[in-house]
Amino acid sequence: MSESGDPDQTGSGAVPVSILVCTRNRPDTLELAVQSLLESEKVEFELVIVDQSDGDESERVVEAFHDPRLRYHHSETRGLGEALARGFVVARSEFIVRIDDDCEVDRQWVASMVDSLRANAKAGMVCSNVVAAPFDATAGYVPTSERDTDHLTRSIFGTARLHGLGAGVAYRRSALEDIGGFDLALGSGSQFRSCEDWDTQLRMLLRGWFVFHDSSVEVRHHGFRSFEEGREHSRNSWYGIGAMFAKLVRVGPPSVWLLASWKFAADAVVPPFMDVLHLHRPRGIARVRAFCRGFLLAIRVPVDRKTMRFVTRSDATAHNTSGDEERQL
Repeated sequence: MSESGDPDQTGSGAVPVSILVCTRNRPDTLELAVQSLLESEKVEFELVIVDQSDGDESERVVEAFHDPRLRYHHSETRGLGEALARGFVVARSEFIVRIDDDCEVDRQWVASMVDSLRANAKAGMVCSNVVAAPFDATAGYVPTSERDTDHLTRSIFGTARLHGLGAGVAYRRSALEDIGGFDLALGSGSQFRSCEDWDTQLRMLLRGWFVFHDSSVEVRHHGFRSFEEGREHSRNSWYGIGAMFAKLVRVGPPSVWLLASWKFAADAVVPPFMDVLHLHRPRGIARVRAFCRGFLLAIRVPVDRKTMRFVTRSDATAHNTSGDEERQL
């Protein structure tokens, strides 16, 4: 161990890092993500790709780089929660950084995220700004998360207005282990469709860890969505939010009820209500329906009180990757 309490450094002075990218059926943007990560400077790393794709296009993209730092892991599982759990198991380092498969970073991003974790000993997780790559604003939008200044979140209420996106984050392994890892039922393609990033932050905060948002670094997000796709994305997000709170209010402190009630009222109920008061057609009713549906369906799913994770059928094999194919390329 170094004097700061971090894992032993390598001879080059760089802290070993595991970079994680989970992907499914996005070979074109995956190539961009991998290329940008392989150009990372001032850091020694392994790049773990967990691929849930239906075909072999993404595997061929990764294989074409011929880089020994790449570890390709094909998984027959489905859902981001499952993919993150697989990546967490196979990653070798104390520090794990992650970007989505439709993002890219500059050469300093990985090292900067690890530096932020090391500088904030109580931070279990660091979030970066997520900014939009160029797009046509008349046709749709790109999800983003930006702060003008650094922010250290110490309580769950600090996430009420803005929480970091999983598109660009860094985790401390010991913090993830403390909360039992990722919730397999949350995330894109999972049982409850979304919200794995906010859920991970809330569970860390409830266990006494902090979440730091580093405004000096950014991920460029290429995840363009048409307005129609955006409506579906919003419904999935609110479905996941409802499911997450159905879980946390059962096992968390009373403060979770306050946060859940505030979020539902302020961002789901009030906007359409104000539209009605102003004699406008109410917008956002779909948020209310999606939240309630996710909450009501999730309230019957068992929850592990210690980890605050849903207990699903997949948990029996969550840490077993023997059926998956892993290759170091």
